[in-house]
Amino acid sequence: MTEQQQKPRVTDRWWALGAIVVVAWVVVELIVQGADGVVPGLISGVVYGALFTGALLYRRYTDARKTGADSPDDVPVLDRRIRTEDIPQDPEQRAVMRRLVWRRRKQLRMGHPWVIPVVGALFLLTAVLWFAAGRYGLGATWLVGGACFDGWLYWLRGREAKRLARVEQRLTDDPRQPA
Repeated sequence: MTEQQQKPRVTDRWWALGAIVVVAWVVVELIVQGADGVVPGLISGVVYGALFTGALLYRRYTDARKTGADSPDDVPVLDRRIRTEDIPQDPEQRAVMRRLVWRRRKQLRMGHPWVIPVVGALFLLTAVLWFAAGRYGLGATWLVGGACFDGWLYWLRGREAKRLARVEQRLTDDPRQPA
Protein backbone atom coordinates (compact mmCIF):
# COMPACT_ATOMS: atom_id res chain seq x y z
CA MET A 1 0.00 0.00 0.00
CA THR A 2 1.68 3.17 -1.16
CA GLU A 3 1.12 6.69 0.04
CA GLN A 4 -0.14 7.68 -3.43
CA GLN A 5 -2.99 5.15 -3.25
CA GLN A 6 -4.18 6.47 0.11
CA LYS A 7 -4.31 10.15 -0.84
CA PRO A 8 -7.63 11.44 -2.17
CA ARG A 9 -7.60 12.67 -5.74
CA VAL A 10 -9.02 15.97 -6.90
CA THR A 11 -11.84 14.04 -8.60
CA ASP A 12 -12.80 12.62 -5.19
CA ARG A 13 -13.93 16.09 -4.12
CA TRP A 14 -17.62 16.84 -4.49
CA TRP A 15 -17.03 20.26 -5.99
CA ALA A 16 -14.76 18.85 -8.70
CA LEU A 17 -17.38 16.31 -9.76
CA GLY A 18 -20.05 19.00 -9.70
CA ALA A 19 -17.89 21.22 -11.92
CA ILE A 20 -17.34 18.32 -14.34
CA VAL A 21 -21.11 17.79 -14.59
CA VAL A 22 -21.71 21.49 -15.27
CA VAL A 23 -19.00 21.67 -17.94
CA ALA A 24 -20.17 18.44 -19.61
CA TRP A 25 -23.77 19.65 -19.61
CA VAL A 26 -22.84 23.01 -21.18
CA VAL A 27 -20.74 21.26 -23.84
CA VAL A 28 -23.64 18.95 -24.73
CA GLU A 29 -26.01 21.92 -24.91
CA LEU A 30 -23.57 23.77 -27.18
CA ILE A 31 -23.35 20.75 -29.47
CA VAL A 32 -27.12 20.26 -29.58
CA GLN A 33 -28.34 23.88 -29.65
CA GLY A 34 -25.32 25.87 -30.80
CA ALA A 35 -24.59 29.25 -29.28
CA ASP A 36 -28.22 29.59 -28.16
CA GLY A 37 -27.66 26.79 -25.64
CA VAL A 38 -25.08 28.51 -23.44
CA VAL A 39 -27.34 30.19 -20.88
CA PRO A 40 -29.96 27.40 -20.64
CA GLY A 41 -27.12 24.86 -20.59
CA LEU A 42 -25.39 26.72 -17.77
CA ILE A 43 -28.57 27.02 -15.72
CA SER A 44 -29.61 23.40 -16.19
CA GLY A 45 -26.00 22.27 -15.74
CA VAL A 46 -25.84 23.99 -12.34
CA VAL A 47 -29.17 22.42 -11.35
CA TYR A 48 -28.15 18.93 -12.48
CA GLY A 49 -24.68 19.37 -10.98
CA ALA A 50 -26.24 20.27 -7.64
CA LEU A 51 -28.58 17.27 -7.79
CA PHE A 52 -25.72 14.95 -8.76
CA THR A 53 -23.38 16.18 -6.03
CA GLY A 54 -26.19 16.05 -3.46
CA ALA A 55 -26.87 12.40 -4.33
CA LEU A 56 -23.14 11.68 -4.30
CA LEU A 57 -22.64 13.26 -0.87
CA TYR A 58 -25.66 11.43 0.52
CA ARG A 59 -24.27 8.11 -0.69
CA ARG A 60 -20.80 8.84 0.70
CA TYR A 61 -22.16 9.87 4.10
CA THR A 62 -24.42 6.81 4.22
CA ASP A 63 -21.60 4.47 3.19
CA ALA A 64 -19.23 5.99 5.74
CA ARG A 65 -21.81 5.70 8.52
CA LYS A 66 -22.79 2.13 7.70
CA THR A 67 -19.26 0.83 7.16
CA GLY A 68 -17.55 2.61 10.03
CA ALA A 69 -15.21 4.65 7.82
CA ASP A 70 -13.53 7.59 9.54
CA SER A 71 -14.99 10.15 7.14
CA PRO A 72 -17.03 10.28 3.93
CA ASP A 73 -13.83 11.31 2.12
CA ASP A 74 -12.46 7.80 2.78
CA VAL A 75 -15.21 6.12 0.73
CA PRO A 76 -13.87 7.02 -2.77
CA VAL A 77 -10.38 5.97 -1.67
CA LEU A 78 -11.74 2.63 -0.47
CA ASP A 79 -13.75 2.23 -3.68
CA ARG A 80 -10.58 2.80 -5.70
CA ARG A 81 -8.73 0.23 -3.59
CA ILE A 82 -11.57 -2.23 -4.23
CA ARG A 83 -11.33 -1.57 -7.98
CA THR A 84 -7.57 -2.22 -7.94
CA GLU A 85 -8.00 -5.11 -5.46
CA ASP A 86 -5.48 -3.49 -3.10
CA ILE A 87 -6.16 -5.14 0.26
CA PRO A 88 -5.00 -3.23 3.35
CA GLN A 89 -2.92 -4.95 6.03
CA ASP A 90 -4.40 -2.96 8.91
CA PRO A 91 -7.18 -5.05 10.55
CA GLU A 92 -9.39 -2.00 11.13
CA GLN A 93 -9.12 -0.89 7.49
CA ARG A 94 -9.78 -4.48 6.40
CA ALA A 95 -12.96 -4.54 8.48
CA VAL A 96 -14.18 -1.24 7.00
CA MET A 97 -13.35 -2.43 3.48
CA ARG A 98 -15.08 -5.77 4.14
CA ARG A 99 -18.26 -3.95 5.19
CA LEU A 100 -18.05 -1.70 2.12
CA VAL A 101 -17.59 -4.70 -0.17
CA TRP A 102 -20.54 -6.42 1.48
CA ARG A 103 -22.61 -3.26 0.97
CA ARG A 104 -21.59 -2.94 -2.71
CA ARG A 105 -22.42 -6.62 -3.33
CA LYS A 106 -25.82 -6.15 -1.70
CA GLN A 107 -26.47 -3.07 -3.84
CA LEU A 108 -25.47 -5.01 -6.94
CA ARG A 109 -27.75 -7.94 -6.06
CA MET A 110 -30.72 -6.11 -4.59
CA GLY A 111 -30.30 -2.69 -6.09
CA HIS A 112 -32.45 -2.04 -9.16
CA PRO A 113 -32.59 -5.29 -11.15
CA TRP A 114 -35.19 -3.80 -13.49
CA VAL A 115 -32.96 -0.98 -14.77
CA ILE A 116 -31.05 -2.85 -17.48
CA PRO A 117 -34.17 -4.48 -19.02
CA VAL A 118 -36.01 -1.14 -18.91
CA VAL A 119 -33.11 0.59 -20.67
CA GLY A 120 -33.23 -2.14 -23.31
CA ALA A 121 -36.99 -1.71 -23.67
CA LEU A 122 -36.59 2.07 -24.10
CA PHE A 123 -34.02 1.56 -26.85
CA LEU A 124 -36.34 -0.99 -28.49
CA LEU A 125 -39.36 1.34 -28.25
CA THR A 126 -37.37 4.21 -29.74
CA ALA A 127 -36.22 1.97 -32.59
CA VAL A 128 -39.80 0.83 -33.25
CA LEU A 129 -40.98 4.46 -33.35
CA TRP A 130 -38.24 5.35 -35.85
CA PHE A 131 -39.18 2.34 -37.98
CA ALA A 132 -42.87 3.36 -37.82
CA ALA A 133 -41.90 6.87 -38.97
CA GLY A 134 -40.11 5.39 -41.96
CA ARG A 135 -36.63 6.29 -40.72
CA TYR A 136 -35.13 2.81 -41.08
CA GLY A 137 -31.53 3.92 -40.70
CA LEU A 138 -32.22 5.63 -37.38
CA GLY A 139 -34.34 2.70 -36.23
CA ALA A 140 -31.58 0.24 -37.01
CA THR A 141 -29.02 2.48 -35.29
CA TRP A 142 -31.13 2.67 -32.12
CA LEU A 143 -31.73 -1.08 -32.20
CA VAL A 144 -28.07 -2.02 -32.63
CA GLY A 145 -26.89 0.72 -30.25
CA GLY A 146 -29.38 -0.39 -27.60
CA ALA A 147 -28.37 -4.03 -27.91
CA CYS A 148 -24.70 -3.09 -27.59
CA PHE A 149 -25.32 -0.75 -24.66
CA ASP A 150 -27.49 -3.27 -22.81
CA GLY A 151 -24.92 -6.02 -23.41
CA TRP A 152 -22.19 -3.73 -22.12
CA LEU A 153 -24.22 -3.00 -18.96
CA TYR A 154 -24.71 -6.73 -18.30
CA TRP A 155 -21.00 -7.33 -18.86
CA LEU A 156 -20.03 -4.50 -16.46
CA ARG A 157 -22.38 -5.84 -13.81
CA GLY A 158 -20.93 -9.35 -14.08
CA ARG A 159 -17.36 -8.05 -14.01
CA GLU A 160 -18.07 -5.97 -10.91
CA ALA A 161 -19.75 -8.93 -9.18
CA LYS A 162 -16.71 -11.12 -9.83
CA ARG A 163 -14.31 -8.43 -8.63
CA LEU A 164 -16.27 -7.89 -5.42
CA ALA A 165 -16.34 -11.65 -4.79
CA ARG A 166 -12.54 -11.85 -5.25
CA VAL A 167 -11.94 -8.89 -2.94
CA GLU A 168 -14.30 -10.30 -0.30
CA GLN A 169 -12.50 -13.65 -0.45
CA ARG A 170 -9.12 -11.97 -0.05
CA LEU A 171 -10.43 -9.85 2.83
CA THR A 172 -11.64 -12.91 4.71
CA ASP A 173 -8.27 -14.64 4.28
CA ASP A 174 -5.77 -14.29 7.10
CA PRO A 175 -3.80 -11.04 6.53
CA ARG A 176 -0.62 -12.60 7.99
CA GLN A 177 -0.47 -15.14 5.17
CA PRO A 178 1.75 -14.08 2.25
CA ALA A 179 -0.16 -13.40 -0.94
